[in-house]
This record gives sequence, structure tokens and C-alpha cells, in this order.
Amino acid sequence: MLRDNLNTLENYKEIIDFNLECISDWRNDIYSLLDDEKKGIQRNPRKNLEVIQYITKDITSYQEDLSIAMYSAGYPIERFKKEFFKEIDSFLLSWKSSYGYVQMIRFLSIGIMLDIDKEIADKIIQMIKKDNPADFLIDTLISFYDKNWKIHHNFAFPKPYIFTKEVVELAKQDKLKALFKLKYYLDNLWYKGHKDCGWYNIHKVNKANHIGYWSFESGALVKILDLDDSILKDQQYYPYDLVHYKES
Repeated sequence: MLRDNLNTLENYKEIIDFNLECISDWRNDIYSLLDDEKKGIQRNPRKNLEVIQYITKDITSYQEDLSIAMYSAGYPIERFKKEFFKEIDSFLLSWKSSYGYVQMIRFLSIGIMLDIDKEIADKIIQMIKKDNPADFLIDTLISFYDKNWKIHHNFAFPKPYIFTKEVVELAKQDKLKALFKLKYYLDNLWYKGHKDCGWYNIHKVNKANHIGYWSFESGALVKILDLDDSILKDQQYYPYDLVHYKES
């Protein structure tokens, strides 16, 4: 069953197959470059290891599209998890301090929902620290692993994420009201708040490139704040079964 019905299963499978093929080809290129490096052969203007880093960054991007498309298409969570771990491996090898804010949120959020090992989470956190975003949402997600982590009150990208602060703070007094705040965020603010993103409205412009729309941070917040998310089960952007995959 599709989790994001704004595309067809056929289109999702085409996206998945394309990304798998590209990733496989690039990994073979990396193996060849490593062999060249071992033998002292230099075939490119750039150094072999530098080329490998660029290729790995591309793999990370394609791995992201692959894993999200698999989730949207209804693939089992364990298969999604497998691809997500591969993406983490590429992410750790290709990290640049300018890596995207949305990607940071996604890595931390999915990691929380999948209960990844703290050792892996710490590696992600150490990479993110290099960028030092000093951001409320990122700090809140990291504090899931490190209770002593300093929470800043500013946002690197206030729109739409600043609303999550209201959810977090309200949950300290009233979890039910916090849940309805989160529902409002999902229903009215989350998607519209990403108008500047390249994927916004892609399902209308070019459905063949639509991999799915997901507010992964909402699922992570539900887990962190221990909210009853029953009313969010069928919400368009809420990754319900990622939050509950260990219960199935």
C-alpha cells in the first residue's frame, strides 16, 4: 500500500530502480579509484581521493531519494532502514559544513524513530556540530540522545519550523493540546513552509520525480514528547508507521 499517494507505484519503482543503478555504478567507480590510488595511478585532473569524496556526496543525495521513495511506495520499514543506514555511511564520508538544514533534521528525526544505536547517532551529531547551527529544533532532536545538550531558542530557518517550539513547550503542561498544535502544524504550515525548496509541488510539475512529502521531525517529536498520535495516523505528511514500526 502506498504511503504517499501523490505518485503511482510504477513511478516510484522507476525512481528506485534508477537510483539503485546510479549508486551501483558510482560505487564501482569508487572501487576503481581506490585501486588506482593503491597502485599510484592518477587518471583525473583532481586527486583520486578528492574525486571519491565528490562521488560519495552524489551517492548520499541519490541514497536519500532512494530511501524516501521506498518509504512512500510502501516498502517494508526494514528495507527502508537498510537503505537509510547506507545513506548514513555516505553522509559521514562526504560531510561538508554547508550540508543542508533539512537534511540534518531528517537524519536526526529518522534516527530517533528507528531507534538507531547511540554510537551511530553520536557520529551524526559530531558531524552536525561542525556546522554548529545553534537551532532549537536540531538541539531538541539531539537532546534525545544527550540530555545535557544546550537548547538554543533561535531557528536557522523559522518558517515553518519555529512552530515546533510551541509544540515542545506546550507538551510540558498539556500533551493533548500539544498534539493538536502539531496537527495544525502538519495540516496548515509544514508543506506551505517549504515553498522555496526544489521539491515543492513537484507532484504537479513532474510527477515522475516525486519521491514523497514527509515531516519526519513531527514523528520524532511525537516520540520525544511521548504523545498519543492516533489522530495523525492518516495525516498526509506524518510518518505514522515509522514511529510505530517496532510495534508491528
